[in-house]
Amino acid sequence: CIPVSIMGNVRWLLNVEDTHQNGFSKEDRDTLETIATELAGSMERARLQFFFQQTLGAASDAVIITDVKGNVIKANRACAKLLGYPVNEIEGKDLRHFFVNAGDADYFMGSKSLPNKRVRLFGRDRIQVDVLLSVSELPEELGGKVLIAKDPSVSEREEELEYLGKMYYELASQMKTPLSLIFTWLH
Repeated sequence: CIPVSIMGNVRWLLNVEDTHQNGFSKEDRDTLETIATELAGSMERARLQFFFQQTLGAASDAVIITDVKGNVIKANRACAKLLGYPVNEIEGKDLRHFFVNAGDADYFMGSKSLPNKRVRLFGRDRIQVDVLLSVSELPEELGGKVLIAKDPSVSEREEELEYLGKMYYELASQMKTPLSLIFTWLH
């Protein structure tokens, strides 16, 4: 039996039997250990692929993955909802197809990393959609980019609420002394 370990934990045992005692040579055992190592690597890649698929599917922001030429190779359901297309109609298209301003498309495709820039994208029936778009470059051996689009109204609302919180705090601190004086005078 040869243990098959993933992330330091034994997950399976590779059990190969022979009817003869000491029926396996040193080369046979080395080959079986190599097979167990390869199997562990394959299982780890499958685990990472499953993790990637689940994360992409559960993301509330629109996620688009492109190849080095700018063709969409993967999009999530949030992207489909944002743009109004089924996922299969997004995948395979040139990313530039979705940008209202061609200069923005070139800017994003030429950037290695760019956080939250406001742009307009075309949705289904050429309806324009405002988004905050971020881009990150994938490792060179994979090539391509990962783009994340967020609805800007959410961040604008958060900023507005933060401003109102500060304003209410200031009002409360300015009114505390006069209200205390009035309360004391009334009693």
